[in-house]
This record gives sequence, C-alpha cells and structure tokens, in this order.
Amino acid sequence: MNPFCRSVPSSSCSGGSPSAVSGMAYCYLTHQIQMSDLISRRYDHDLFILVKLVDSKMKLLNDYASGPLREIFSDNAIDCNFDVRLETYSCKMVSEDKRRFREFLKSIGPNAAPHDSQVLAPSEDLSPDFRNNRRTVPVERTESGGEICYRYTIENKRLFYLLEALSFCFEDYDFMNTKSTRFCLMESFQDVQNSVNWKVLPFFRHYRYISRFIWNKIKEVIDTDRCVFYGYIPEEGDPICENSCLASSTFLMYNPYLKRILVYCSDDDFWQFINEVNDEHLNVNEAKEKFRSIHCFI
Repeated sequence: MNPFCRSVPSSSCSGGSPSAVSGMAYCYLTHQIQMSDLISRRYDHDLFILVKLVDSKMKLLNDYASGPLREIFSDNAIDCNFDVRLETYSCKMVSEDKRRFREFLKSIGPNAAPHDSQVLAPSEDLSPDFRNNRRTVPVERTESGGEICYRYTIENKRLFYLLEALSFCFEDYDFMNTKSTRFCLMESFQDVQNSVNWKVLPFFRHYRYISRFIWNKIKEVIDTDRCVFYGYIPEEGDPICENSCLASSTFLMYNPYLKRILVYCSDDDFWQFINEVNDEHLNVNEAKEKFRSIHCFI
C-alpha cells in the first residue's frame, strides 16, 4: 500500500461513492508526486554523472570544419575510400587530466618534471615517400656519449597534450606509452600543407581548387599563425599505421594561446586498386608508385 494513502480507508480507494472517488484521486495524486520525485532525483543523478564524465577528460570542441571536409574528400576521391578526422580539443586540464598527467610523469621517471624535455625525431622520418621531396628540419648530429642529440625537443607537459589528444581521437587505443621520437616538429604551417598536398594530390579530382578551402577552414578553427606543428610517425600496432595507406597523414596543431590542439588525420583504403594490380605481384610501395604514376595528371 502507498504509505501516503494510509489516512484514506482501503474501501475508499475502490467504489463509486464521492468519498471513494476522492480517495482514489488522493492515491493517484500522491503516487504521481512520488513518481515525479523519483524521476527528478534520477534525472539529477544522471545529470551529475554526465557532468562528471564531461569534466573528467580532455574536452572535444565543436567546430564546423569536419563535416564539409569529409564531404569534399568523399565526393572527390579517385579509386579509394578516403577518411579524414579533424578534431579540436581543449588543453585546459580538469581533475582526471591532472591525475593522468601525474601518472604520465611517473612512467617517465621518478624525478620527471612537467617542463623537462624529451627529444623529437628528425622530420625526414615523417614519411619515407616524402623524404626527398620536402625541406628537412635541421638536426644536431654532434655525438656525445654515443648518443645523437637532436636539436628539437618537446616538454613533457606538451607531449602529454599530444598523446592525450590522439588517445581521445582514437578511443580504442591508448597512446600514453608512445615515445616522443614518434613525433617531429614541423617548421611551419606551410610545411604541413606541403606534406598533405603531396600525398593527397594524386588521389583527388580538382584538388588544387579545393585545397584552398580546406586550409582556410583549418586556419579559422585553430588560428594557425599562433600554432606549433607536429607530425606523428605511425608505428606498427597503432590505428594510424600507414603501411597500407597511400595518403596517410597525421598532424597535431597546438595553439598555446588558445590552449587547444587540433588533430588532423587522414587515411585511405586503396585495396580496391591493390586487387586490380595483384596479378602483377607488386608490394605495397610499388603499388603506391604505380597508383601515383597513373593519377598524377591533375
């Protein structure tokens, strides 16, 4: 029995007399109040959990560039299925980020500090295909104690931002154990454009015309004039492995003034073309060159 109905006789909750109708109405009303209170408390609990989830991780910022870019790439791809990720994250750390950052420092070493530096890879390691077609970033080749000291480094805190952004961009894979040498510093936004354009150009119709739109959209989202640019070098086992991708590119654009980071990642499925040339017994790299030679007519 509804505890709120105890003052109403049981007989009054059934029957046709006015008092019975009144009792039924009272029972119904108190039941509705109970349900409303239960729903309200449940809603408040769910809302609390939702807020905690949003507050517990690097925040994905909404922007309008991803949709148009995906549509453009999809509509103009030649003989391949092309996918592009363009996601912007806030680097303002909340409680869960701070906890993960402390764990990240511990994984580096007992005395690791946020502003300690780690070495980056030379930028010519970004892509073997592009090595001889771009200006390389200079590196220190002076040897000390048998180790090669590269000129460019990255602070632990910034490295954490890059790794966390990739981890949230690819939720099924944890990049937090990735070494700093999987990243390289790009000298400018123009270098990023050159790298992407060189890879993408052969696989898209009218790419020279749509590239201006693409890069302008990225400029609007992240303010590239104030960014530092990093390229990611995929390794076996991660979701950005480029061994089977012709136009795979991954760049992270970090704006320290806006405290945000943009992840640009593109890849293609060109196995449709691989199947067509399978009878020629070409390996992946040979197939890449054949594909480029066929489609470099733009």
